[in-house]
Amino acid sequence: MCIFQDSIGEKEHDIQNKCPNRLVPCAPSCGLPDDLVFTILLLIPAKLLHENMRFISRFWRQTITSPCFITNHLQISSAHHTHGLLVDFPCHQNNVAFYIKPPTSGDANPEFRVTELAKPPFDCRIRGSYHGLVLLQHEVNRDQFHVANLVTKSIVSLPSFPKFANLSTENYEFSWTGIAFSYSSSINRYKVVIATHPYIKHLKQSQTPPQVWVYTVGVDQNWRKLEVPAGIDKFSLWCALNPVQIPFHSPRSVGGFVYWSGISYPYAYGVALDVDTELFQRFILAPTTKRGILNYYWIICLQTGLGVVITYKGGNLWRLYELTDLKSSKWTKIVDIDARAILNQIKNYLQSTGLPSVTPIVYTNDEKLWFLSSPSSANLFYYNMREELIVPVPLNGKDIAAYHHVNTLLTLKNC
Repeated sequence: MCIFQDSIGEKEHDIQNKCPNRLVPCAPSCGLPDDLVFTILLLIPAKLLHENMRFISRFWRQTITSPCFITNHLQISSAHHTHGLLVDFPCHQNNVAFYIKPPTSGDANPEFRVTELAKPPFDCRIRGSYHGLVLLQHEVNRDQFHVANLVTKSIVSLPSFPKFANLSTENYEFSWTGIAFSYSSSINRYKVVIATHPYIKHLKQSQTPPQVWVYTVGVDQNWRKLEVPAGIDKFSLWCALNPVQIPFHSPRSVGGFVYWSGISYPYAYGVALDVDTELFQRFILAPTTKRGILNYYWIICLQTGLGVVITYKGGNLWRLYELTDLKSSKWTKIVDIDARAILNQIKNYLQSTGLPSVTPIVYTNDEKLWFLSSPSSANLFYYNMREELIVPVPLNGKDIAAYHHVNTLLTLKNC
């Protein structure tokens, strides 16, 4: 059984009220007030704190490893928008992931900051990130999952995922695309959510509705199967007959919800799971139809919620919406984007003959839209909306996965 050593707490709580006696008295040789040392250390990146700063003195080590400091460091990092993207490549020769932070306005060095984070010494894929903790799936034994902090190199293994106990792996294969890592603020715990379909081999068709399972890290002994409401289950079963249109597919985990999307012509629907209550809700995506024609769309993560990018005018215009009310399926337009200008800039960069295929993945508060372009291998870009400029990231490879991420000092321990 494994639990988290550090408590996150809610961001709304005042730091001073939560930690009135947060410091061990500082040694006289330090020469600085304890509160000032605490505040200065909060501004230092997590990787530097863990690998260097905590070894300077006993006092600094006690401060940096205290649960209160770790909680405050996460809050400061998130509030100051020091998060970036965690980029994962399968089978990378050095077995590392990359933490990427783009330059911000006013930076003395207008270059990308790319930090290598070593993954565990086995083949694995990153399936999600939350508060600096990442969900890992074993590449070979795909029913094996782990939660790790790639900065502190702490890791905990979860029980094997049960799949479908009554189905033979000789006749069936399983979809692993419905994996999400989220956080329940009501119990201050992290949850892994998996929705999977069994497919008849060679036919790529499913006779069984998707099943949704959840595991609460530090609480559950085994995976728990969730009950999917009848209305959602019927919709899921219909989409499962066409593997291209699966609602429990490529989930987005943000703001205490896990979201899936699917198509039931002429509308696009979504299914949301409230991570706290573990209840499902069906909703309609932003205005994806016009005169009965379904427009192409991408579900993306915003820093505070769910977004969708919808194409208009033959793909020359992208419109970004944010889901502002799940219950009423209310979407609010954020911005219109000149897609033709983006595609032409990427075409020139890649020196391709035709317009490239792109997939938006993340939109950040500093008005940067991140996306992948994949003619043969994947290239990562972001579009700076203020400057109307495409910026390539100095990384490329096949099957890139990218997640909102912030490096933290949150640790796991066995008990």
